[in-house]
Amino acid sequence: MIYFQETDLNFAEDIRTEVLDICRNRQEELIFRNLPWRRIFEDTPYEEVKEYIGVRKARMIEARRIAMAMKFGAKKQISFLQYDMSKQLTEALIDSCPSYFPRDELLPIVQISKDGCLLYPHKGHYRKASLFCLLEGGGETTKWWKETTPFDLVSEFRIPDINKCEEAASTVINKNVWSIFNHFEWHSVHSDKDDIGFRVNLGIDFKTWTADQIQEAIEQNA
Repeated sequence: MIYFQETDLNFAEDIRTEVLDICRNRQEELIFRNLPWRRIFEDTPYEEVKEYIGVRKARMIEARRIAMAMKFGAKKQISFLQYDMSKQLTEALIDSCPSYFPRDELLPIVQISKDGCLLYPHKGHYRKASLFCLLEGGGETTKWWKETTPFDLVSEFRIPDINKCEEAASTVINKNVWSIFNHFEWHSVHSDKDDIGFRVNLGIDFKTWTADQIQEAIEQNA
């Protein structure tokens, strides 16, 4: 199973430069993804969570948050925001991708992270894998976790039972390298600093392909 793998792909350099400039100076040109799971944050009061998803699910989420705080420490959570680009930039990025990737599989995304030092283990809600390129930031450790024992999941808010997971892989992501990123498996971000500063990545999500399928396509067309 692939968790993360750098590739030799080199494309969209001009688009990467443009996206980073937008993120630094013109964020109003990005389209914020206000997804349903954002209704539950680390500081959302328990009573509000309970009202939204019910007592049983709220208790499960609260217990798992406490377990992760005990494992990782009471550290400030990273603000993690996802955006779409303009239609023009989105189409340009898709056009620049290797032609052996089906066009209807590709969905570009911009992610901006800041203001904390820890992103708890989580997994993709809609995506299984992506081509991932870090544009700004660096030095953080990304970890993947595998389940040692099956556990129930609140599907709307994918928060694991960390006591039933163990670390499976880790890496420090290099800037400006297109890499295969497995979003289907639990993953987290950790920094030795109190604040990661300003971290930007450009991604090309695959609607149905797995990380292994992406790797196979790259190898077959090398």
